[in-house]
Parts: sequence; structure tokens; C-alpha cells
Amino acid sequence: VDNYNGNTDTQIAVVPFFQDANNFICVYLQWQQGNTLKSIGMTGKIAGVDLGWNDFWSFAKVPTTLTQGNVLTVTRNNTSITVSFGGVTETRFVSSLDGLSCYAAGVWCHNAVATFNEFTIVG
Repeated sequence: VDNYNGNTDTQIAVVPFFQDANNFICVYLQWQQGNTLKSIGMTGKIAGVDLGWNDFWSFAKVPTTLTQGNVLTVTRNNTSITVSFGGVTETRFVSSLDGLSCYAAGVWCHNAVATFNEFTIVG
């Protein structure tokens, strides 16, 4: 993933909420050239309605040398999703999460190979 050249669609993501194919959230890293983030994105569906693309722009240009073992933390608290990576933290609110229980959570890769360790689910 380091030295991303923009020619392939590559994602490494945390799924902080998954109930089924119509109720989930995915938080993913978006790279740009120079081993830095473009942003961290969030998408998914709630009650079958697409959340669209929601970017956490505070992460623009944060270094992402994943071979050194960066830590991505995603926390859901009712309607808020808080993301921390590389010393930066940003929170977004998704009102349609209100009242939904946290079911399963996990990780996801597309066109990438990643090793996840110390994966912890709290709550």
C-alpha cells in the first residue's frame, strides 16, 4: 500500500458496525502519493439507505507508512463515529444510527494485503 500511485482502488477498512447488508458502516483509509492520506472515508447503509461518501478531512497528509504498524481506532458511541490515526482525531455524527445496537464488527481489505493485530472490540 505504501507508494500508492492512484492507479488502483485500494482500501483497508474497519467495520465498526455491522448488522446485515442493509445496516453497516465502513471506515477506510484513502491514500495519495507520498505515503500520506488523502482522508479517511466513511460509508455504509442504514435501513437500506446509502450513507454516501463522508470524508474525515482532518487526516489529509497524515503519514501512512503502514509497514511501521500504524494504529487506526474507530469508536462508535450512539450516533457518533470517532476516528483516530497518526495523532489526529475527528468525530462525525450519523443520526440514523440512533437506537441501533452494535452487533458485529470487523476489518476489510480490497486490492491490499494487511496484517491486523491487537484488534480489540470494546462494548
